[in-house]
Amino acid sequence: MNPFLTEYRRLQRYSLLLLIVISLLMTVVHYFLSLSDRLTHRQELLNSSAETLEQEVRPYQFLLNYLKTNADAAFADPKTTNQGLLSGVQLADTSAQALQSFDEPTSAMLNQLNSGMQFAGRSLAGIKRIAYVSSEGLWYQVRTINHVDDLMVKVWQDLGQKSVIQQNNQALLHVVVSENSNFALSVPIVQNGQRRGALVMEFDLAALLMIVSKSQPDKNFILLNDISEVMLASKQGKLVAAHVYDGAHQHDNLKSLLSLPLALNVQYESASAFRTELADFLTHFIGYAFALFILSTFQVRRFKTKVLAPFAKLMVHVSRLSHGDQQGVRRVSEDWRELFRQIDDLAKPETKANDE
Repeated sequence: MNPFLTEYRRLQRYSLLLLIVISLLMTVVHYFLSLSDRLTHRQELLNSSAETLEQEVRPYQFLLNYLKTNADAAFADPKTTNQGLLSGVQLADTSAQALQSFDEPTSAMLNQLNSGMQFAGRSLAGIKRIAYVSSEGLWYQVRTINHVDDLMVKVWQDLGQKSVIQQNNQALLHVVVSENSNFALSVPIVQNGQRRGALVMEFDLAALLMIVSKSQPDKNFILLNDISEVMLASKQGKLVAAHVYDGAHQHDNLKSLLSLPLALNVQYESASAFRTELADFLTHFIGYAFALFILSTFQVRRFKTKVLAPFAKLMVHVSRLSHGDQQGVRRVSEDWRELFRQIDDLAKPETKANDE
């Protein structure tokens, strides 16, 4: 049995085995090295999405603070009007929905602010209404109030809580969680250091979240409150059911919004992310395996042509010399020519001895 042929076959098997092992190891190392880049990219996406959402919310806050400045100025420098006292819905007793008149300073302020509230309501498409609620629980808005809705009650309850400490310019977020959640911002109105009420702006936060989600259609954008309850969820620029997502067990990073007491979470589709990572893993494995296959094929073929084939010729050459053929093998590579010459020299004395 030719030992070189045995070693050649071993070399083929070992090359194939090493090719698979090394390709797999290199792919695993590449996966973990790229994992850090993927996590960094996801964090950057989360940060940029949160910043975009805050930029969308900022005009509403600016407009509400502008109205607050006008209301504070109206209280500080009251102007008498002949429009009479305005009335508001009493929120303390929602069942009766009784109307009650504001006092004269508040009515004068609202009369001065009325045109500004109407203009502000038309300036941004996402504003649903702008209203005023007094410390006594009187709700006033430009449009006629037909009934006391959940948002009115929620705002009144939030502002009446002793645990809520609202600074002079701090906007407070009010949320009514339902199938179509309602969101409102309120800022306090102060006269001589005493709180008189609050300006309330109901706005379409869901539409703003859908604007952000349009840029990444394959991801889910979720807004959570401070106790990890899902407030809104959007995908592909459309609103989706919030109850589908579990806010209490989030493995991805959360980005708290600076302007709102909410946190943004960007979730990836688990099946889609798995298929993407699996395809990436297999692609790199095949790439590494193909490169190593080319290298091992070159080495094995070189061994065959440079070692195994010349050695086979050498065996044929020795066999011919042993049968009295003086010529032997004629075509010999340059690297093996010296060895063939030595074999010829060893065979010549033996041939002479046989002739004698």
